[in-house]
Amino acid sequence: MFNSDRPIKHLSEDELNRQNFAMSIGEAILKSQTKDSLVIGLLGKWGSGKTSLVNMIVEHIVNISTSFEFEEQPIVIYFNPWNFSGQNQLISQFFNKLSSTLERPDYSKDLKKAGHLLKTISKIAKPFTFVPTLSAAASACSEVANSVAEATESAGELYENDLDGIKKDISDILENQNMKMVIVIDDIDRLNNMEIRQIFQLVKTLADFPNSIYLLTFDKKVVTDALKKEQQGHEEEYLEKIVQVPLDIPLISKIEVEILLEGRLKKLIEDIPENKFDRVYWGNIYQSGFKYFFENIRDVTRYINVLNFNYELVKDEVNLVDLIAISAVQVFIPEVYQKIRDNKEIFTLTSTKKGMVNLEEYQQVCNDIINSVNEKNQKFLHNYLKILFPGISTIYENVSYDRSFERSWRINRNICSEDVFDVYFKFSLPNGEISQREIESIIEYSNDTKKIFNKLLELIEYGKILSFLDRFPDHANMIKKENIGSIVSCILDVGDLFPDDESVFYGTPMKTHLLTNSLIKRCSTQDERFTILKDSIQDSTLSLYTLVWEVDFQDELHGKYHYEKESEQNLTVKQDLIVSSVQLDKLERLVCDKIKDWAEKGNLESHKKIVPILQIWKQWGADKTEIDSVINEIIKHDSYLINFIFNCVSPRHSWSVNDYVPKTTWDISFEAIEEFIDLSLVESRLKEMNTLDKLKNVTDKEEIAIKRFLDNVDQYKLQPKSYKVQKVNLIKSQ
Repeated sequence: MFNSDRPIKHLSEDELNRQNFAMSIGEAILKSQTKDSLVIGLLGKWGSGKTSLVNMIVEHIVNISTSFEFEEQPIVIYFNPWNFSGQNQLISQFFNKLSSTLERPDYSKDLKKAGHLLKTISKIAKPFTFVPTLSAAASACSEVANSVAEATESAGELYENDLDGIKKDISDILENQNMKMVIVIDDIDRLNNMEIRQIFQLVKTLADFPNSIYLLTFDKKVVTDALKKEQQGHEEEYLEKIVQVPLDIPLISKIEVEILLEGRLKKLIEDIPENKFDRVYWGNIYQSGFKYFFENIRDVTRYINVLNFNYELVKDEVNLVDLIAISAVQVFIPEVYQKIRDNKEIFTLTSTKKGMVNLEEYQQVCNDIINSVNEKNQKFLHNYLKILFPGISTIYENVSYDRSFERSWRINRNICSEDVFDVYFKFSLPNGEISQREIESIIEYSNDTKKIFNKLLELIEYGKILSFLDRFPDHANMIKKENIGSIVSCILDVGDLFPDDESVFYGTPMKTHLLTNSLIKRCSTQDERFTILKDSIQDSTLSLYTLVWEVDFQDELHGKYHYEKESEQNLTVKQDLIVSSVQLDKLERLVCDKIKDWAEKGNLESHKKIVPILQIWKQWGADKTEIDSVINEIIKHDSYLINFIFNCVSPRHSWSVNDYVPKTTWDISFEAIEEFIDLSLVESRLKEMNTLDKLKNVTDKEEIAIKRFLDNVDQYKLQPKSYKVQKVNLIKSQ
């Protein structure tokens, strides 16, 4: 995730798969043929990565344009109004910035002249002179006209034209240039209301020069709120007239002029081979509802802009007719677009799955989606979606599509194919993010253990389980009290299947605890909480470490064992403890029985968390012969021993002053190994495996663990015993 305080600067630093998106925007800017001023808005809340995205876009523009002739290379100008916030200098400083850029020594005389004229405007433009309105800023021009003579005289110029005349001269110069000005204005939403209005008036009226492309970043709600005072209910309309390319889900829902729309679409599809554009299918999409979305030129322009950007991003991965259709939903009824995205299982339904789902529930979801739009859109939306998503017909009608249809949809890259669906929404929901609909379904199924269990397995399969652990605690209060035990039991039973969280903050076990704790604490008595944990431990068949970790964490809260000093410092309030000390002892014995059962069945030795399990089992008073029996099996089997060593290696994260992400190094705990196995025995076994070429198939991380052991074991043996501090819980903290 982007760091809102430290935006990335280069494409190579991108970790959120936004690189292709940024590069496509940059290429689209360079390919733009219009001479008119173009405004692109990157809309998002604070901390959403707008500045990082701008940096990647600009870097790509610069990289590509280095191969251009000098006269055609774009001029990139950064203007951060936040630097001048509160100084009443936004407008004059903006023109000063343009002026100083165009007056570079290596630029042409015409550009230098334009820069000189811009400097004149900067002296004329007085703070707070310009207030945005939906009409032209005639009053603004008249107010500054009286200042022209004074400003030009001070500059050594007896300029007789007014502001419009100066602007025309600048425009004439810039229109004849092959260079584009790419003007980045960042952090607009951090300004006060008057300054926000000044910035948009600046872009709209004062600096709408030919060959200028503005890249603005702002939070749409903050900006519209700032415009309310002057626009009196027209703030969104005003904003739409300024920003031609809004790169988020636009709040537009009107129908456009059909002739203009068809002409624009023909330009897009003219180079598409006929066998890749089904004209009959397109005709059905068009007549069933597509044409009703549009009613004015602005609707067409905005839609085509969004479609062009979408097309550049996924043109090789999607069916063009479907992209045209779903992009209209994205632009004009974004709430429906979001609900389609969040209900993939409904919109990719096939006949083979029909008998496995609740059709009444699916039909209700579709009805809710259709009824959520205005009456005009309701008239055609149902038929429109049925053509785009044929599976809907299986919900409402006795219609079936055999496997040949499913194969055809997949081959043609149709949006209704389960394998292709996500491509059409790749910039709407980050990879691994759980949808609101999925959260709601878990709440809805909270009384059905089997459904919850299967849903958790599905979240693991689709890489969404960590997102679930993060988000679901916020919804814990929506679970009925009588259903809490079912959810906690399911979570603890599949906990060992959760992937490790690679962030440097809370690990997966802690996130699991925070979720289950948010549910368990809804129960008011320790007896109720104990019953939930007891039943969950007894019923668990898939997990062991999750149970061990949870009970050990309760030990920490009670200040037991080596946690005693920490408890004294934290002064945990007794009545806030989940269970009593007597109940905790019972939970420990239950988990010990689970560990013994795993050991007897031969499943413990290969557990991916074997070392912390043994450490805590020993802490709870396990019989030495029981542990030795497990250790003997580990020593005999190569894979078990390698897994054991890997358990004793932990990552260490560090940052230098200029780092955006931490550097990771690996530490090995010889103390943890030596607690159970003689180091010389481990060393000889590893060397034997290496000699017999048995280490060639280990994973990269296992290789690191083996290397750390062999490279450092001799040095560790030479340390005095007084320096070898036992760290029982070091491994468990991973």
